[in-house]
Amino acid sequence: TASLSATLGTHTVTIKGSGGGLTRTATLTVYVNDWSISVSPSSGTVNRPISGSTSTTATVTVQSTSGSGSSMTVTLSASGAPSGVTVSFSPSSVTVSPGASATSTMTITVSSSAPGGTYTITVTGASSCGTSKSTPYTLTIAVPIIFDAFKISGKRFNSIPIDAVLNVDGVKYYYNRLPIAFYWTVGSTHVVAWYSGISADESTAIDGTDTWYYWDHSEGIFTPQYGYLTVPSSGGTVTAYYVRKIMVIEEVYPTGAGTVSPSSGAYPEGQPFTATPNSGYSFHHWVVKPRADFRWTSLANPINIWDPCYLKAVFFIRLEVWTWDAEWHTLPGVYVTISSDSDEFYPVRLSGYTNEYGQFYGDVPYGYATVTVAGSASAYGTTVPFWKSYVNWAGESTSTTRTIFVYQKTRLDALYKVPIDARDFVKVDMWYSYPNFFV
Repeated sequence: TASLSATLGTHTVTIKGSGGGLTRTATLTVYVNDWSISVSPSSGTVNRPISGSTSTTATVTVQSTSGSGSSMTVTLSASGAPSGVTVSFSPSSVTVSPGASATSTMTITVSSSAPGGTYTITVTGASSCGTSKSTPYTLTIAVPIIFDAFKISGKRFNSIPIDAVLNVDGVKYYYNRLPIAFYWTVGSTHVVAWYSGISADESTAIDGTDTWYYWDHSEGIFTPQYGYLTVPSSGGTVTAYYVRKIMVIEEVYPTGAGTVSPSSGAYPEGQPFTATPNSGYSFHHWVVKPRADFRWTSLANPINIWDPCYLKAVFFIRLEVWTWDAEWHTLPGVYVTISSDSDEFYPVRLSGYTNEYGQFYGDVPYGYATVTVAGSASAYGTTVPFWKSYVNWAGESTSTTRTIFVYQKTRLDALYKVPIDARDFVKVDMWYSYPNFFV
């Protein structure tokens, strides 16, 4: 047995035996060898994957420290790895000749479930000579911290803002970099800040900035807008939620026809806008222009606006047609048509009979409108030969069709008379049945 202080190398041992007056000797060659084990590199850092696993390698070297004797076999093993981490060797054992060395590749595999931190893994070699030796390997598992940002609706931003969204340790990050993962060691501290009031240009119809994103709140392992984040062993996520505000520039058409509430300005997406007509007008539709080359319309009132745009409230104007007889008694039952193509989206086609008050009305767009009245009118639609013939538009045009420019509440009066050959018939035969028709 060789002690730890034994001199390495080859030694000759003489064995002497005496008995019966005789002495005999024999020699024995003894090899005193030693060996060592090492790992290179002796430490390593692994970024724990978000899913699956990843690995790193190191070289384990077994070195014989003497050049005599026979070869030995060293079996390798490891201990001290945390959960979610496995250590393997290829080959799992090495044979070392005297004075020589042999190597094995150690592979450390880290799964997504491994806890972050710094660990000492002990690499041990057990030789066929009955001795064992160990060497340490320091494993650091860095954990991912994932940063991302959404609108409060849970949807992504509509565009990439002009300004940066996130600042980590003094470095700005723009929205096109998100989501972004940082791999940090457990217990390390980092400065984090979410920007607010981030500007964007999302509408080609509006010049310049027309959209802003305002930080609302954050969720995950770091909830303030800015501050210091200390990395936990589990890693985690940091998700910021933003309110998107859009520029809406309103217009009332025609001017003075009504109001829109709220007025032009920046509002959260989905803001309702309401059109209210003034006297003599009625709200008809919206024209929404989110892009320079695109418009769309809606009849809804109020309307919810989700993107920056020009918003035009289009009001129609009341147009009334009154029918009268020669003595300015109201004349019901006259067939009237009103048409207008002044609105590019909604042409107007109205028709019907004047009511009991001799009135027919409708709403038309700002611009030209054409009104036509029947050339004659029967008494309450009767088939008796009692007709009132059209005369003129209150002393103006004598045509049954008239085109006018409607820019405010407008009234037209159409006058009718009883034909001469119908007067006696009316007076004699119709007085008691239809006294209201007597002229």
